[in-house]
Amino acid sequence: FFSALVALQPVFRGMIENAEDFRRKVEEAGGETSLAVLACDIITQCLRHSRATTYQELIDQVEKNINIMMETPGYGYRIALQAGCELYKRYISRIAHEGQRDFEEIKRVILKRGEYFYSKCDSSRQEVADKLYPFLQPNSTILIHGLSRAVITAIVRAAKKNRQLRIIFTESLPDRKGLEMAKIIEREIGQEHELALSVIRDSNVAAIMSEVDVVLFGAEGVVETGGIINTIGTYQIALVAKALGKPVYVAAESYKFVRHYPLVQSDVQQPPDIADEQLQADAGEGLEVISRGLDYTPPEYITYLFTDLKQGILSPSAVSDELIKLYHEPLLTL
Repeated sequence: FFSALVALQPVFRGMIENAEDFRRKVEEAGGETSLAVLACDIITQCLRHSRATTYQELIDQVEKNINIMMETPGYGYRIALQAGCELYKRYISRIAHEGQRDFEEIKRVILKRGEYFYSKCDSSRQEVADKLYPFLQPNSTILIHGLSRAVITAIVRAAKKNRQLRIIFTESLPDRKGLEMAKIIEREIGQEHELALSVIRDSNVAAIMSEVDVVLFGAEGVVETGGIINTIGTYQIALVAKALGKPVYVAAESYKFVRHYPLVQSDVQQPPDIADEQLQADAGEGLEVISRGLDYTPPEYITYLFTDLKQGILSPSAVSDELIKLYHEPLLTL
């Protein structure tokens, strides 16, 4: 009877028991919350409602939640999710090296650190936009590729401040995330603004680059080299921008900084479901369609990275040092 009663109790908000729970949480977030921030929320809920009686049992429950998220088909390849979960776990588990405390005190500190880390991740997008906004100079033309919530936040702020900007979005094939981003911004800024918004095919980038003042990307992940992994097409746009002397800016939250050192494009883990169905239909059965979802842009093609880290605006050469700090220095002492 009692086991049946426990089974009927609702799952606490944010907690997950299996891959379907995680998928449901992603759908409920509706794209407004990044996967890494959602993961931090889920782990924090796990800590808050855990009935563990030992430190190891508590960490095992955290690892179980992380493993569920990482093993859910279609999500495990996401670099921001990987980095966010690793940073969270490292941050809360540092208490194991800070001397002996009774378990209830350990649990209290771990939860407080988890809540703090989650709040930092949740506010990071706004902090990135704060750093980026002053660099969106009035009357400039900005080329944007892919979809980034940090970039959206900065552009929406520019619109609300009545800053005159010309924004050109690439379509960002094969998933058309650039077009999706353009529609999101158009919806959020409404009718009263000074922005001129337009969308181009990806193949038009080189032809229109002479009209562009700044190229702006988000990032799926910022790697140890100071380069980024991002929506396919980022690398070739950065190449064109470099050839024509255009600055390339990257907006990236700190939870996207990952300890990964790609050397070639094949080092980038690709999404499992990136097939270009339209191209395959047009090509027919006799032609193989090769389609990738992500690429790696080396640091020499990036001018600045705008982050929520203490340094704020980074050159690519500073990323390695910031990664060391991020993974090994405490955010706060409790």
